[in-house]
Amino acid sequence: MTAYNPIATLQKLESVGMDRKHAEALADELHHATTELVTKDELQKALDAQANTLTLRIGGMVAAMLALAVTLSKVFA
Repeated sequence: MTAYNPIATLQKLESVGMDRKHAEALADELHHATTELVTKDELQKALDAQANTLTLRIGGMVAAMLALAVTLSKVFA
């Protein structure tokens, strides 16, 4: 992924006849929009971390339910 260059965008917009004030505003908005993007690798790492967290939580709940079941079986047996 290449970095967004707002100056190059500004120059291109001016070269096709757009007013500098409008070109600056548009280039600035595009710059802000592109800074929020993530790469596939970053997204995959975040998803993997979330999956690991959910796996640990579900494992903890299963262990707690198993412990509760064992305790209840001893109490009512």
